[in-house]
Amino acid sequence: MTHHELLRRITVSTPGDPGSALIRGTSIAVIEVLGRFATGESTEELLRRYPQLVEEDLHACAAYATEIALLSAAPPTEESAYIPPTGTRLRLIAEALRFVRGVIAADGGSPLEGVMRIALIGSLATAKPDPGDIDLLITVASGMELAPLASRARRLHEAAETVHRGADLFLTDEEGQYIGRICRQIDCGHGVRINCRALHCGRRPFLYDDLHLVRLSARLITEPPIILWPNLIVRVPVPNDLQAGLIAPLQQLLGNWK
Repeated sequence: MTHHELLRRITVSTPGDPGSALIRGTSIAVIEVLGRFATGESTEELLRRYPQLVEEDLHACAAYATEIALLSAAPPTEESAYIPPTGTRLRLIAEALRFVRGVIAADGGSPLEGVMRIALIGSLATAKPDPGDIDLLITVASGMELAPLASRARRLHEAAETVHRGADLFLTDEEGQYIGRICRQIDCGHGVRINCRALHCGRRPFLYDDLHLVRLSARLITEPPIILWPNLIVRVPVPNDLQAGLIAPLQQLLGNWK
């Protein structure tokens, strides 16, 4: 079957809400199947669990996850074709996916040089219906030039602002020490902003070292709730919308299917 033929096996009752997607002719939610894929169940195990399904239905779920990834995470060159979903949570989840996808395929399909790990923290990693900002915990190499990451962070923040939210990128070094947040200013350097509250504004361009304002626990840094890249590691219960809109598409993009 072609990709589009597979997608016709999926019905969506609420456009823009991946959680409403069902396998046609059944009451089985696509996110339920994707969640079981995520836990390592094989095709054979899933067919035994759902005797009313056939293998093409499972392929359709994977195709749907790919479709969500493509629609929600179009690269910058396809911005004109990107239609953001409605609803605060869905929009923030979609923008988080776009950001991660852009970072891990920034340089001709290769990850942005110097980025070593991306994790999701904060209220978006929970089932909170009205989350705050998009909070990402990113490990960077000591000599990484932060300007490319800062540029992507600005775009992420601007997108979140359309639903009256924001985005913060908390940075740690290779030793697991919190070093500050990414600076979202277009121009970053000593003296550019008189009211900058960084401890050492401009010492490392685009590093907002706010260690006197923000503290992250050692456990949060070493064991964040959801690691998105380079390997997906989930340590908390994942809400349906987050599973369908972020976790499953990343699994498909990274090729982590059993």
